[in-house]
Amino acid sequence: MNSSIIALSSDRAQVFSDLLGIDIWHDPFKGNDTRSCVYVDLTFSQGRVGGADEEFPFTFRIQLKRAYLRVLVEHPLSIDRASVYRMTRKMKITLNAVREAREELTSNAKAGSTVSMSAIRASAEAKIATLTKEKNTESIIVNASLPRHIVTPVPASEGSYAWEISPSYESALAGQPWDPSEASLLSVRLMSESKLAPSIRGEVHCRYEDIDILDLEPKNKLSLHQLNPSKDAVIRAYIKNLLIRNGLRVGDISNRFSEVLVASISASEGF
Repeated sequence: MNSSIIALSSDRAQVFSDLLGIDIWHDPFKGNDTRSCVYVDLTFSQGRVGGADEEFPFTFRIQLKRAYLRVLVEHPLSIDRASVYRMTRKMKITLNAVREAREELTSNAKAGSTVSMSAIRASAEAKIATLTKEKNTESIIVNASLPRHIVTPVPASEGSYAWEISPSYESALAGQPWDPSEASLLSVRLMSESKLAPSIRGEVHCRYEDIDILDLEPKNKLSLHQLNPSKDAVIRAYIKNLLIRNGLRVGDISNRFSEVLVASISASEGF
């Protein structure tokens, strides 16, 4: 099977399978317990595209600079908004140090030069090694590890909640933004009895501008200009075709702000 595609089924649709891995499940509803915790296992990596697709004349690497996870529920379920996953105070302090480090290094960099991610990380770690805050003559020391991701909750609608996920010091998303074994993302409540199974769904989407294409190469070694004068047009057309083939929503792919849905999966019941 082409590693860029996961076959469409009734409970899962996804493109670029090696770009991200996702699983979603919830605690079972037992007896009179109407509350259930929802967990999402999400991992980002750099994907490789085109190698197994004989009809596509290019190969390239793909990564995401930002993504959104959305959890959707249907009646009779309701989201307990007080239970929504949020970054801790220590993590927020740490990320402030990352932003300060990035701004300082960028402003001091020579014209035309770029600041490496390793330099930003080293500077941020130095800032948070021992962060002292004076309050009522009391010295408070805050030590925090440097997270790879910034996770921001975004209220969506009555039946859904979303999280914006972006890298803290790297140029693209990589690894897990949270550990699903440590905490749930949110809880849902069963508002009334129903013969239908609870419907909980997870979606990962991004804007087209959040898709980073690397190492685009023609398979037959002709120049890119000989094959197609517009590399961007080639990628846009290929992504649109993948979305259509996998039953995923397709917006105006020519618009850089257009939403691209890369995965949609139904939650299973845990043990």
